[in-house]
Amino acid sequence: MAKKGPQDPNARRPKPATENEDATPEVAETTDPTQHSKLDPGLRMIAMTAATEMAELDSESAFSVAASTAAPPEVSLFVQFTGDIAEIEKAGFQTRTVAGDVACGDIAVSQLAALEAIPSITRMEVSRVMNNELDLAAADVRVAPVHTGPPGHRGAGVIVGIIDSGIDYRHQSFRAPDGRSRILAIWDQGLGRVGTETSPAGFGYGVEYQQAQINTALAAANPLAIVRHQDSAGAQFHGTHVTGIAAGDGSVAGQGRPAFTFVGIAPEADIIVVANNRGRAAGERGLGDSADTLDAVRYIFNFAQSLGRPVVINQSQGDNVGPHDGTSLLERGLDNLLGGAGRAFVKSAGNEGARNRHASGTLTASGVQTVQFNVPGGVPQVTIDLWYRGADRIGVAVTRPGGVPTANVNPPASTTINLPGGNQLFIDSSLNDPGNADNRIFITISRGTSAQVQSGNWSLTLRGNTISFGQWDAWIQRNSGSQFLAPFVNAARTISVPGTAREIITVGSYITRGAGVGAISSFSSLGPTRDGRPAPTLSAPGQTLFSANVTTAADQYQGMMGTSMAAPMVTGAVALMLQRRPTMTAEQIRNCLISSARSDANTGATPNNAWGAGKLDVQAAFACAAPEIRRTLLPPCTIRTLTPSCTLRTVAPPCNIQTLVASQCLPRTVTPPCVIQSVTAPCPIQTLVAPCNIQTVAPACGFQTQNPACFPTQTLSAGCGVLVPNPTVVVNPGTNPAVLTARSGQSEATETWQAATANADWTADWSTTAPESGPADPPDEDGIMSFWYGNPGY
Repeated sequence: MAKKGPQDPNARRPKPATENEDATPEVAETTDPTQHSKLDPGLRMIAMTAATEMAELDSESAFSVAASTAAPPEVSLFVQFTGDIAEIEKAGFQTRTVAGDVACGDIAVSQLAALEAIPSITRMEVSRVMNNELDLAAADVRVAPVHTGPPGHRGAGVIVGIIDSGIDYRHQSFRAPDGRSRILAIWDQGLGRVGTETSPAGFGYGVEYQQAQINTALAAANPLAIVRHQDSAGAQFHGTHVTGIAAGDGSVAGQGRPAFTFVGIAPEADIIVVANNRGRAAGERGLGDSADTLDAVRYIFNFAQSLGRPVVINQSQGDNVGPHDGTSLLERGLDNLLGGAGRAFVKSAGNEGARNRHASGTLTASGVQTVQFNVPGGVPQVTIDLWYRGADRIGVAVTRPGGVPTANVNPPASTTINLPGGNQLFIDSSLNDPGNADNRIFITISRGTSAQVQSGNWSLTLRGNTISFGQWDAWIQRNSGSQFLAPFVNAARTISVPGTAREIITVGSYITRGAGVGAISSFSSLGPTRDGRPAPTLSAPGQTLFSANVTTAADQYQGMMGTSMAAPMVTGAVALMLQRRPTMTAEQIRNCLISSARSDANTGATPNNAWGAGKLDVQAAFACAAPEIRRTLLPPCTIRTLTPSCTLRTVAPPCNIQTLVASQCLPRTVTPPCVIQSVTAPCPIQTLVAPCNIQTVAPACGFQTQNPACFPTQTLSAGCGVLVPNPTVVVNPGTNPAVLTARSGQSEATETWQAATANADWTADWSTTAPESGPADPPDEDGIMSFWYGNPGY
């Protein structure tokens, strides 16, 4: 079908209809969305909005639109494409980040039609404002043994990336013992450049401050005159609090407790902070949008890669709009960036479990369902996103409080309706979404010429025109405070976007302080994803946690709760895992977290849609992250198996070990069931506990490789050199394999190499000392562990 779409957005705006109080109104002239099938409903709405009304979208919508009198309106968006990005840029697209086949950037609204006409673009999605996952915050995650060792692991060498509202870089918890900052860089995306300040290389907005500048500021009488970044008071210093949980060292006193009480999970990790704070929409406390998020992820990954360091990113922000099946372009872009070793991304599950912002139901053919939702006072815009299966066809009508229904809107259609009182209704009903082949009904109620969206109970009337499956799911964007009403409200499938991506780790919250200790937090979002995948990944303490506060506050720490607080618990744990094995992939990390999670009477059988795999266990996850052991010997010590004449036999206790005849390596006879297990030269001696596989080396090097859990003493003859990696000999991770270390100061021809005991020193199993039915404190010498991040009562 030929594309039509003049450059003037007014030309694409249908004539609006007006609701009739006494009769069902006529629906406005409708734009067929198949003419703009690459645009998501948000972009179609923007394209249909008059230039004179664009400023309202700028200040009040959940979409990233920039409109001013000084420049033509612009929109931030994602594109999925094939081929070369240069062709897309020729159409006016200003690329910011490319993540595989997904790019984000900006373009003039008037150029959307030209961009859509490019054959290499498969779909386009508007960038949306992010929201903090915050309510007010906990922990029995068994981190103490990992911190203390021996050897102790506290995150040294690993980078923790934080995408949030910012950070108070002056806080002592983010400094090294010598006073210098552990923050490698801060990118304040919302700050305008002043003087010699610069944006990060490859990004044309915001201000970047690197570690040297931060240290200079810390040494100055007025740090903020040098590094102007500050955390957002409107966000209650959310980013500072989150960073403290993941990587604060607790080196300043607070809450009536001494220094080193409020210690984060990875207190020696370095930190990169991106203040995702360019949001313009009312009520969003200055947070940025989803395109800024993809930029932030690429910036952190690139920074870590330039240093050759592993990195884990935390984002305690989310969004309710989208398919909730991992196919949004932000999620696809994140998955594309997470394929390599030494990278992980942790996301809060969301606080939508008890907010009544998800509804679902099952329609029958010709059936009708009326779905009510309440809009509070003072709201400028309400957005509802409804998804259903591609084989079905569902019509929709909207009824305002005290009004009559609009005419039924059947797919495909995109229409604008003016309602009595001044409110404006936009309905986009589209088929065959390019990301998942499902259908979507996207509804936005704007204040229009009124001061606000009419408060009270509104309703959607859904009609099953053609039904094969019938199931539908709808979400209300959280910025409006609106809620669905019974009977269709449903707490399941409330994991916030991008938490439904396939490669990231999503974290729910449970209680470790106050009433209901050990239970899941009522606000914690529930799985599964809309396409049926298990979610969240696991759960961690999030109610209530004490962490770093802004330094100008009366106390250096404050308590908060939410999945925002649970996510950085896991982020810190991942940093410890990456310190132990820097090459772990996101999939390996996620699998270790899942396999090591704890279940108890509160979680019930796991996995489930509230707890995921269960409760975070840092100690067990760290053990799972044991490095792969890859061993061989330098020449002339060639590894080989025994020749047929030197067959090895085993002896079952209490049978004595027999030897082989040296000349032919033939076994001497023993009485069954005792079997020979040792040989004399030139057949090297082997001593191994079954069922470990046995290998020998050529004389005179008596080294053997082994399967996991085998810890025999090894003997190497003189001249055998050192151990070097050999990718063909692998010991599987996760079972505490032996690590061979050389004894120093030996002059004998034969040196003894044996399994190091360091790993065994810290691996006491807490399950043998702590009951599974409830929280238990690890050993605590000063009695303040209940206030410590790694333990109950935090």
